[in-house]
Amino acid sequence: MIRADRVIAFRSDRTVYQYGNRCVKVYTRSHSDVDVLREAMNLAAAGEAGVPAPRFIEIARQEERLSLVMEYVPGETLAMRMASGRYTPDSCLRILTQAQLLIQAADASCFSGQREELRKKIGRSGLEDTVKRELTERMDGMEEGDALCHGDLSPENLILSGRGSPVAADWKQAFRGSREADAAAAWLSLDMAQGREAAMAYLEIYCRASGADRETVMRWVPVMAASRLAGSFRREKEMLLELLGASRKDGEQ
Repeated sequence: MIRADRVIAFRSDRTVYQYGNRCVKVYTRSHSDVDVLREAMNLAAAGEAGVPAPRFIEIARQEERLSLVMEYVPGETLAMRMASGRYTPDSCLRILTQAQLLIQAADASCFSGQREELRKKIGRSGLEDTVKRELTERMDGMEEGDALCHGDLSPENLILSGRGSPVAADWKQAFRGSREADAAAAWLSLDMAQGREAAMAYLEIYCRASGADRETVMRWVPVMAASRLAGSFRREKEMLLELLGASRKDGEQ
């Protein structure tokens, strides 16, 4: 194997390496070949829809596991910009919102339907059957929609490349469905990484820019939290369960 230039990103379930003008995402054994192939398909479909995303190159075999090879996009992530202190939080959240609206307006016909994907993920969440049933019924009671949803548009997944619109990375969670569900997923990522103040500021900016209903977005939060439980690392799982419990309790009041 060619020696990697550097590690771009490291998570508990994956490592992304740079090889010149390419990068390779290598997942742990917790991800099946189907998971990798699905992300590759989503990435290719995003490119064909005209969404700013890394260009899909190929699937490669790395140490008996499939790996995703894509274009390397130079630039800082929005998370890096937020951490620098050189920009106001609201200006960064507006960048996130505008990127999300651009994605949501694109053709989503090649992506899997929201309910099909979320039902599978909730089924693998490890939650009690009564909770799974409650969340599934909540999901089924809301409009599905047909927007292109990234599913995890966090500041860590948005690259400011200097070549136009920010480039969205990590398309594993993408689906065709409700823009409010997509906003709930972004809210979750911000809440866990940046804190509640940033998450609520994002919600205000997103709803004002999109016309989405704030209460509807928040009703999606426990559903999206449950969908992320399977395969999450321990600290993330603890945070998701806490958010899930609080969101369900608020919904009962």
